Amino acid sequence: MKKAIGYFRISKKDQANFSLSGQREYIEKHCSRNGWELLSVFEDDGQSAKNFDRASWKELEAFVRQHHKQIDYLVVSKFDRFSRNVSEALSTIDKLEKK
Repeated sequence: MKKAIGYFRISKKDQANFSLSGQREYIEKHCSRNGWELLSVFEDDGQSAKNFDRASWKELEAFVRQHHKQIDYLVVSKFDRFSRNVSEALSTIDKLEKK
């Protein structure tokens, strides 16, 4: 069985647009539909996507370092929940894949 981790966040400005609970539900359903085990989820409440200096994102990176052999996928509900800076996002994806 493939295994995944999930990440979701909301900034203070987004709160009415895409709730944390809605994002979590999307990630859980996506994993279930695909037959993936969801190992853990990481939530940043009130955090901007300008950079990756976010508390739960740092926890996610630590989790990846410790469990990298078990993780097949990182699931986010929308790309802008992951990052609003495309070049930094691609660099971060590259770093995660190397870990």
